[in-house]
Amino acid sequence: MILQHTQKFTPQFLKLSDLVSSERIYVVLFTLASLIFSTIFSLLSTSAVVYTVACIYTARDVSFDTVIRVLPKVWRKLLVTFLCVFAAFLAFNFVAFGVMFLIPVIAIIIYGPNDHHFLAGIGTIFFFFTIFYLAAIWYLTIIWQLSSVVSVLEASCGFKAMAKSKGLLKGKMKMVVKLTMLLNLPLGVAQLVFYYLVVRSASVGVAVRGILGICWVVLFMVLFLVNLVVETMVYFVCKSFHCESVDKVALSEHLQGYLLDHYVQLKVVDDYVQLAKLQAV
Repeated sequence: MILQHTQKFTPQFLKLSDLVSSERIYVVLFTLASLIFSTIFSLLSTSAVVYTVACIYTARDVSFDTVIRVLPKVWRKLLVTFLCVFAAFLAFNFVAFGVMFLIPVIAIIIYGPNDHHFLAGIGTIFFFFTIFYLAAIWYLTIIWQLSSVVSVLEASCGFKAMAKSKGLLKGKMKMVVKLTMLLNLPLGVAQLVFYYLVVRSASVGVAVRGILGICWVVLFMVLFLVNLVVETMVYFVCKSFHCESVDKVALSEHLQGYLLDHYVQLKVVDDYVQLAKLQAV
């Protein structure tokens, strides 16, 4: 506000302009650092939680040292999947914004340029476009979450993991959407409370803001980790729904492979393994 009411090209204006520019640079750098840190934290926590849940599922011994040894190998696969998902988001948004600029043209074709319903038609088309856009973003987010689990528990990663997760979601999409909404609802409520009490409110003291900020961070981390556990369980549920038996022996060998420097996983067919077990009994 002070900069707007200051006469241009004066020493005071130039000083304030340099100050504002430096602050903007700091904000941009801080935002980039926050995004990088959040991405790294998300990939590492996903690797650790999914691997731990899978070890518990297969009755393998798991410890903090074991998880730390596994993280470098699992993190690479998750990074490849993340980059592929990011590319898919970019491509979708590029197409979506291209279609958004065509909305007036579509309204002209449907209603005509001189029709009094032209503006209402643009609003209607934009409304349905927004609904479709948000639903598609939500769907890609669910694909991303499940493909991260696939990248840890299977040999595939990247676009192959995305295609695998898309196939697993068939027939269970409603259940996954309801579960995702149920898990994200507390986080959304906490975000609103944090925004209005800490960010916007001027009546709350600094100490109270600090306590609320710490509580929000702890709550966010807990809900995020619970969400990762649920995503891993959703993977097993979807596999069972599509009659894809999860062989605990093969899964245990796959998890063991992350601990070995040189490991070649044996490829076995589940039917023959199950038949051998029945014959042994």
